[in-house]
Amino acid sequence: TRFRNVTGVQTCALPILLITMQDILDYIKFFDFDKEIGKEIIAQYGESPDWKTHTWYSSATKESHSNEEKELDNFFMSDNDVYAEILKSYSYLAIKKYCQMFPRLLVTDMSTPRLNRYNTGTIMREHVDHIHTIFDGQRKGIPSITILGGLNDDYEGGEFSICGRDVPLKAGQIVIFPSNYIYPHGVKEVTSGTRYSFVSWSW
Repeated sequence: TRFRNVTGVQTCALPILLITMQDILDYIKFFDFDKEIGKEIIAQYGESPDWKTHTWYSSATKESHSNEEKELDNFFMSDNDVYAEILKSYSYLAIKKYCQMFPRLLVTDMSTPRLNRYNTGTIMREHVDHIHTIFDGQRKGIPSITILGGLNDDYEGGEFSICGRDVPLKAGQIVIFPSNYIYPHGVKEVTSGTRYSFVSWSW
């Protein structure tokens, strides 16, 4: 595209790319999986003593942090956990379909699923997933896409919010979206019941 400056001399400039909110939302995709698996996982792990209060790592402070109030709980599944393998198999199917929609996306692996438990009064504060420490071990990388799965929907509140919009995430649904600063997301306060979900990241 060419523009004229105030002197009338013709100059060159890069084309302006207009990205609308609809364009951004186009990269948020939903896929179905067997919601009965969610019931089994909740029955297996819901009352486990191994749940930990959610923490996150700050690259600014080089430390892990947690809020004293309204913080959810996490359960870290092991690589050889049968339910982790089941969730990964459903996630891989969803990732394959997602990559077919966006063929420029190349992913090679994914993290072991983590379970999230939101008791009444807890939230997930808005954040982005451009995290440098997820694969800080034998596997190295920064996540390209986030994979979230709903395990139940017999609760009130707890709406999944992304890009400033509430997006329903039902039991037996996986949502995939890019793990970068353009996709801030979170979970609003659960007002009744307990909300369960899983999350993984792929790079």
